[in-house]
Formats: sequence, C-alpha cells, structure tokens
Amino acid sequence: MLSMCVSVKENMKCGSRLTDVAVAPPLQTVHVKDKRTDDSIISKTMVPGSRLVLDQARSISHFMDEQTRLSELSHGDPSRSIIERIITVSIPKGTKSNKKISRVLRVMNPSEILNRFEKHREMVKQMAYLQCRSHPRNLVDGNELLLFYGTTISCCCSSKKRRTTESVADLCNEPNCRVCRVLRLKFDMKYTRNNGIRLSKNSEVLSESAMESSDGKGVKRAVIVCRTIAGAKHGGSYLVSSTTPNDSPEDIIVHHPDAVLPCFVVVFG
Repeated sequence: MLSMCVSVKENMKCGSRLTDVAVAPPLQTVHVKDKRTDDSIISKTMVPGSRLVLDQARSISHFMDEQTRLSELSHGDPSRSIIERIITVSIPKGTKSNKKISRVLRVMNPSEILNRFEKHREMVKQMAYLQCRSHPRNLVDGNELLLFYGTTISCCCSSKKRRTTESVADLCNEPNCRVCRVLRLKFDMKYTRNNGIRLSKNSEVLSESAMESSDGKGVKRAVIVCRTIAGAKHGGSYLVSSTTPNDSPEDIIVHHPDAVLPCFVVVFG
C-alpha cells in the first residue's frame, strides 16, 4: 500500500497541462514601408495573425490553468491500474464489497491549488519544528497520507452512456452532483467549514455530507482520492492539520481545505 501511495505522489501529477492550443499558419513575406525614409520599402517575414494567435493561446492557457477539470483514464492505463489496486486494498479484511469500478477520472488542478497545498505542507513542517515534535514524517513531508472522500456523482462524468466526446471535461453546475461541487469549491463549503473535511483510509466510507443524496435517479457512488497533509501524530491524535474522531479511528478530520489535494475520482457502477 505504501509503495503504491509513493507512486501516486511521484508519478501522477495532479495539475493541469495545456497542449496543442493553436497551430500557427505558414510564414509569409509582407512589405512594410520604412518610417525612416519616405520611399524605401523593406521586406519582413512574419506569421500572419501571429500576435492574435499568441494572445489567444495565452488567454486560453490562463483560463484552462485556472479551472479544475476531469480527464478519464482508459482501461489498461498504468495510473488507472494503480488506483484500482489502491481502492481494493483499502477495503478492510472480511468486508465484502460488490461495487464495481466504472470510471477513473484524473483531477487536473490549477496551479493555484497546487501552490496552496505545498505552502500548507511547509507551514506544517515549520510548526512541527518549532514545537519540537519528533515525528519524522511530519518534519519531512508534513505526514502526507493518501485518503478517500466518499461522496456521490450525478453529472455526465458518471456514465459512459452520457459521456461527452472530449477526453477532458469541465466540472458541471448540477446542484446534486457533489463531486463537481466539492472540486469546484475546493472543499471550502459551509458544511466542511463547520464540521471539517472527513476523510478515511477506507474507500467504502461515505462522508456525512453525501449520505442524504446517496440515493436517487442517476446518482452514483464515487470516491475522491486525495493527497492529504495530516500533520504530526502525537498521543493518538493528529495535530496541526487534523484530528482523529474517537468513533472511527480510520477517519481523519482535516480542518483546512489547503491540506487536501484531490487527485482522482473513482466512479462505481
């Protein structure tokens, strides 16, 4: 389990990447009057509309970089295989699960989210150093854990029949689609502000905020796989970033949204 978590951290970046924004047209020679003299004409080789193409590419790149998006991983993709394995081994022994994985979506986070996550990690490491905590993981990486946020999904990303032709999809605005709502609001919702972000080491656990909407037409179970800065572990509880509820030792309640970086969404059929 630990080796797979390391693979997720090192090899599966959770950021956005823009490729093939625009294709430049071929070069052509144009004649421009030289302002230094009234009668001389000089030739310049340039791309027609190059400034417009460049400006459009920059505009599109900036817009896409600021938006959280979802990209589906196909069957046979190494990243998908690792995530499926992580989901399987996270289920406690003796627990039977009849849920079948339907789709695995990569979360393409904007650079702002990645920067906030890393800044929070540095803050946790600094606080651990000042408090003289001896937990080595906390001093090295803020005690990063791979945890699950159990919720539901109801938009087109949940169904292969309703899927779009694009391999990358924007988040929806449907009020009942909790996956897109959580990702769009970056876990910063009224419920999580009052109760914290409850994550679990068990992929079968459903968060409280999703229990009321777990049933309904077109609604499917989903799990958001998250890299989480848990902070220092001391005296049976997590300090700095999160706490462990007494009623469920497998769960961790994170008190700051910057401590959670969503990386994948697993949809169950």
